[in-house]
Amino acid sequence: MNNNLGYTFLEMLVVLSLLSAMVLVTNVTFHQAAYKKETEHFFEQLETDIRYAQMRAMIGGFRTDILFEPDQNSYRIRQRTTVIKRAELPDHLQMVRGTFYNEPMSFLANGGVARIGRLVFADEEHEYTLTVLLGKGRFYIEKT
Repeated sequence: MNNNLGYTFLEMLVVLSLLSAMVLVTNVTFHQAAYKKETEHFFEQLETDIRYAQMRAMIGGFRTDILFEPDQNSYRIRQRTTVIKRAELPDHLQMVRGTFYNEPMSFLANGGVARIGRLVFADEEHEYTLTVLLGKGRFYIEKT
């Protein structure tokens, strides 16, 4: 008697191959979405930190610096000699060039910037430029 109740080895291989391909595609898509979300969150936090440093300078009446440290892939907010906050960039994001590369971005007691400039961040696909404008400390971050 011939018993045909089970699956053949070849049928099982085909099903497992299809399942592993689906998992692989889903996993790659998930990592790309996670990197994108992490980058968006970093720049939102950077904007918040820049505004915080500006407000701290205005309220405290003292110059407040944001020190970008490319070799440590981080930045610090400092008022006088006291470090107020330190934040790290995501692993996939790097500081590559600009006026504030290893130089402080400083807010004066009136909320204005000590000097204008740029800082360029890059990941594997895009560059993001932080631009600080002349005047009352306005800035924007642009994806290129």
